[in-house]
Amino acid sequence: MKPVGQQRNTGLDALRGIAVLLMVQQHLGAWLWDQPWDNIRTLITENPFMMGLNGLGGLAAPLFLVLAGAGAEILPVRHGNHPGRIAVVRGILILVLGYGLNLLVPTWFTPGSWYVLHMIGLGIAFSPLLRRLPSGGLLFAAALVLAGTAVVRALLATPVWVGNTRMGNTGMPGGVFRLVLAEGHFPVLPWLSVFMCGMAAGRAGRSSGPRQVVHMGTVLAAAGLVLALVPAPEEGNSARVVLRWVLMFGTRMYPIPIPLLLILTAASVLAVSLFWFAPTLARLPGNNPLTCIGRCSLSILFLHAVVFRQLSVPLGFFKTLPKPAALAS
Repeated sequence: MKPVGQQRNTGLDALRGIAVLLMVQQHLGAWLWDQPWDNIRTLITENPFMMGLNGLGGLAAPLFLVLAGAGAEILPVRHGNHPGRIAVVRGILILVLGYGLNLLVPTWFTPGSWYVLHMIGLGIAFSPLLRRLPSGGLLFAAALVLAGTAVVRALLATPVWVGNTRMGNTGMPGGVFRLVLAEGHFPVLPWLSVFMCGMAAGRAGRSSGPRQVVHMGTVLAAAGLVLALVPAPEEGNSARVVLRWVLMFGTRMYPIPIPLLLILTAASVLAVSLFWFAPTLARLPGNNPLTCIGRCSLSILFLHAVVFRQLSVPLGFFKTLPKPAALAS
């Protein structure tokens, strides 16, 4: 398998386009549908198709982060001069845009909120340092991030489910740093591990082709399934609380259970392998709709957040549509 050269891979752009569509449909369903989200189990029981679509949207953030991590490994191949400097500047700019999004959509975020865009920016900014790790060291560091996630959640007594208000609350002990580290929408613990896995996948694909990427995705999926199948202990002493955070499984995203994160990361890595190396996908034309959407992902994120979240409140259509209309949107 020929390694990636200087040409931009349109297949990965198309996969990013799919992530954008998953994100938008999930958000529109949550923002426009007139059902309250105070009892998720009842919603799933009474509206399995609608909630199934919403669940598919949970793959968007892992896809974005795995693609960003893989891109951080491919970037030095495409930009031979000062790739580290380019990565740092790009990451900082994305971080600035993330905080700009916070200010543009105050009905969703506070100035200190930490969303997936912020996490991508941080990962890219630190990617020159992460690239110094060997592949095994990178995956070991990702495992340490997951272990640290369980420890920090136990120390902070993070609830099993946190809502949007708490994820933007900078008045808690630790302030903004607490949101960045552990209790924002997509905090460093555990989401940096997803970016790291994307870097490892990008490195494996660039040097060896799809086989190692598929192997990596399979191992991640197996690890997630094993953790999900082991019963989580009841709360007790500190060690049991940490172990409970490692093993506890569920379909919620905030905070995301570690087994679910591994499974979603595995699916994202396998999708990257498919869209990177499958001939019909890797050579999609540049004007393919998915490719175009993927290349406009940042603009679409801002546009749909401002129009359908921020402006829907004063215009009176936030959470007012019945199910058929919300589905059609």
